[in-house]
Amino acid sequence: MSQRALKENGSIHQTNYKMASGSEAKLHCPVCCDIFKDPVLLSCSHSFCKVCLRRWWRRKEALKCPVCKRISGKKHPPCNLALKNLCEAFLLESDQFKKLHKFLEEEEKARIAAVSAEERWKREVLKEKMDVLRREIAALSQIIRATEEELRAEDTFFLNNYKVLKSPNSLNLWAEGGTILGV
Repeated sequence: MSQRALKENGSIHQTNYKMASGSEAKLHCPVCCDIFKDPVLLSCSHSFCKVCLRRWWRRKEALKCPVCKRISGKKHPPCNLALKNLCEAFLLESDQFKKLHKFLEEEEKARIAAVSAEERWKREVLKEKMDVLRREIAALSQIIRATEEELRAEDTFFLNNYKVLKSPNSLNLWAEGGTILGV
């Protein structure tokens, strides 16, 4: 049975399924299930919001406690100042907590944005450095290929002219300071 159905049937349970547990639950009115607003204290020691109790009593024949059904001796029960002060302190603390929570969420978003921006910047710098390295590698590869081709060309020249260089006449010519086949 829902909380509303329980209220309409005239039966109030102090358990509220939406409420938090512990001491916060003691700060909720059993009629409206919200934090007490102007709490009043009945002779049976149960407390209610002033407006909630008046509404409850308008719908009932007798001035009974909505929780224990005992008849109240006073049509205008006294304000529960201790409970009122507790509720105000709780609401103030809750408000401060919400402000702190909002501040921390905004701070977290700002830090995440800053880290994301830094990450993008570092990726861009890294990409630029990688591009420079690729160009340098390509240039070095071209130099290596050209050098290898030169070395192969010299090897081919030497092998092609080996027989000529090996002959005794070419050695004599070389010793006399002449050139052999353009060498």
